[in-house]
Amino acid sequence: MLLKDKVALVTGGARGIGLAIVERFAEEGARVVLGDVSVEEGAACAHRLSQAGYPVCFTPLDVTDAGSISQALEAVIKNFGGIDILVNNAGINSNATVIQSDPAEWRQVLEVNLVGAYFCSKIVAAHMAANQRGESIIFLSSQAGKRGEAGASAYAASKFGLLGLMQCLALELAPHGIRVNAVCPGNVDTPMLDWLINDSAHQDGLPVSKARQALLAALLRTIPVGRLASPQEIANVVVFLASPLASYITGESINVDGGQLSG
Repeated sequence: MLLKDKVALVTGGARGIGLAIVERFAEEGARVVLGDVSVEEGAACAHRLSQAGYPVCFTPLDVTDAGSISQALEAVIKNFGGIDILVNNAGINSNATVIQSDPAEWRQVLEVNLVGAYFCSKIVAAHMAANQRGESIIFLSSQAGKRGEAGASAYAASKFGLLGLMQCLALELAPHGIRVNAVCPGNVDTPMLDWLINDSAHQDGLPVSKARQALLAALLRTIPVGRLASPQEIANVVVFLASPLASYITGESINVDGGQLSG
């Protein structure tokens, strides 16, 4: 098992990529705290995994609230005695051009995706640095963090920002034995993709089924391997970065996009 006896906190762990990371970490022997703002959904996921024999528990977590993050860290320490891995996965999206965008919504995307990851990293890294356990922090950025996309300015800005934050932290935390890296997924079959499809259907006045067909056809034309990623395929790379197999990797961002950014 690659993560045997490691302790991990995964933000936004109740669905999509976050839930896949929680599941894969547990399968690899980690003790996992699933943090999410969606209390009922998160608690249900943790209960299901716990009933299956995995050491997974839930804690309410709002990444935009420093107090909530501190409480989540206390829950990790209370349940498992410390923390080895932080996965900054929590994120939201918006779908509007800069001209059409709502400034409040634009700010909210950055608050959750970028400022939230900053708060989590600041609070958890301080604990990690004091304990010197050879820890790891992993950010979920995006292909949109390396190449802008029309209609995704808030999301892209937040994901570009995550890569800058990750690189700075990698340099700052290396003397403490803490590795910091990022994963940049391409198009993944998750609830966030469903949200984009539903939003596009609403904006274009199309049935959801037609909007799905049109969006998927457009996406697949840009993906050399010809399909979307599964959440588990992203989680596998996160497992690698969190494991001893990546012991000499820090400050890196790994594309998991089926070759999209190669074109």
